[in-house]
Amino acid sequence: MQWLLAFGVWMLVSSYCFAETLGDFSYTTNEVGAKITGYSGTGTIVSIPSEISGIPVKIIGVQSFINNTNISKVILPNSIVKIEAQAFQGCSALDDINLPEGITHIGTFETGGATFVYCNSLTNIILPTTLTYLAGSMFEGTKIQKINIRSNLDFLGPWAFYNASYLKEVIFEGELPAEMGGSIFGGNAPNFVVKYVSGLSSWSNAAAIFPGIDLIPFDAVEGYDSNNDGISDKRALDSGLSISLNLGPLIESLKTNPITGLYTTNQIYNLGLGGIILNRGTNNELTLNYQILESTNLVNWTTNSLQMPITNAPTNKMFLRVQAVGQ
Repeated sequence: MQWLLAFGVWMLVSSYCFAETLGDFSYTTNEVGAKITGYSGTGTIVSIPSEISGIPVKIIGVQSFINNTNISKVILPNSIVKIEAQAFQGCSALDDINLPEGITHIGTFETGGATFVYCNSLTNIILPTTLTYLAGSMFEGTKIQKINIRSNLDFLGPWAFYNASYLKEVIFEGELPAEMGGSIFGGNAPNFVVKYVSGLSSWSNAAAIFPGIDLIPFDAVEGYDSNNDGISDKRALDSGLSISLNLGPLIESLKTNPITGLYTTNQIYNLGLGGIILNRGTNNELTLNYQILESTNLVNWTTNSLQMPITNAPTNKMFLRVQAVGQ
């Protein structure tokens, strides 16, 4: 048994090998990608690279930024899928960190949790819809007041929100995670509540699962708007958006701003607004270069750059305009 345990630990450590440095970052790589293992810089804003020598950065490693009291903002790339234990523990000045869609684990079974413990300046965090694993002892010592648990979460670790003394509200946007540890809540703000979507089967025994916690159901039906932003909870959830986001001002801006206005393709055609100016290449072939931006929360966006050949276009014109026609 001792040999097997030692072998297991060796496998965990050695699966990422060949420690190297890039500027202020130390990292290791394996066949899957790169893992950030340390940071020696003194800057207040840290932007994690999306790749190193062509290798995608996939993991923020154990204790990689632990007790760094200089960092106030961390920018994570869309390539990140895991943030391991104690990665930002004790980063007392950290008040801004994005969690891109694509992250599946914050804390891991192998390394544990406590990823954001004692981040004393952290007041807000938006968990991505892709998150399936949230380890324990996660937010003690932070100043976060409200957290939304997205519907894809499968594992919620013990003491996840324990001693998060500023936390007033946790909103579950779907069924309870299939696996949960004990003492998830406790030592939270006065009048702390847990809200959940009424009618979901896993919540029928919630009072026994969370003894002593005020549980408040809400109806995710058309017309119910828990944060009064003009977008119903049902519409937000059906669109993959968090009901905690204030969507009203953004939607109104998009409707009224003529530059970024929302129009049907028929309106674009009738108003003569649309079109893309295309420059034909010297080989006389025409290609449309375009981007599709995707988001599940209207905050973090993933950009996909694409190309489409334009066929049967006139060959005697240098510039063409492509215009949407019909609905």
